[in-house]
Amino acid sequence: MVCENDILEIPEEYKKMSEEELDKEIEKLYETMKDQNKGEVREKVAKMPVKIFF
Repeated sequence: MVCENDILEIPEEYKKMSEEELDKEIEKLYETMKDQNKGEVREKVAKMPVKIFF
């Protein structure tokens, strides 16, 4: 969460990237997070008393 008085610190490497490079970096980070959480989510769902299919 960001408030109006917060100072946003952007690393230099991201400041120097073009819009296309930033989009690629976002996709790469998203895929990494999605892969890391897949096992944890499946384990939590397996322990639930109600079965959810997705």
